Amino acid sequence: MAKSTTKNRKRFNIIDAIIILLLIALVGTFAYGVYSKAYSKPSSADSKYRVIFECSEEYDSILNYLPNGEAVYFAADGVLLGNIYDFNPNDEVGAVYEISNDKDDTSDQDEDVGDEYRKIRFGGELKLNSEAIKSKRADYYSIGDVNITVGSTINVYTDEAEFTLTIVSITAIEQ
Repeated sequence: MAKSTTKNRKRFNIIDAIIILLLIALVGTFAYGVYSKAYSKPSSADSKYRVIFECSEEYDSILNYLPNGEAVYFAADGVLLGNIYDFNPNDEVGAVYEISNDKDDTSDQDEDVGDEYRKIRFGGELKLNSEAIKSKRADYYSIGDVNITVGSTINVYTDEAEFTLTIVSITAIEQ
């Protein structure tokens, strides 16, 4: 007597295809999320904080190299501090402006040097890096490993300039 063997053959149906497509979409979404987090650069577009700064003594030609939107980085580690931003474009000063000295103190050395090498004080505003985190227990902000607060003196650079700024105020941007 011969044994009859029957094979159970499963057929591929539409439900199997939908499950496979959903799994592929899930893996693709996960991979895109990991990729976008790993390769996204911090910006100031979604910044929550406004910084007003001053620089005590730089040459006046530096103002030509600090336009609205210019990225400012920490000199120590190259992390983005923020972008220069003009919060009030309708006023007569730009995002970075010269601060006049109240005392009219000019030395003989300054008169001998041409206007292109005149030392000035300037101030400005910037939007803090969107990754800045405000401390819950103290009045400072952290960007990466760097803590900043009012009164901090920080060496910074842009693509075309390098200077030292002092933080005058940090306030939340009202949305």
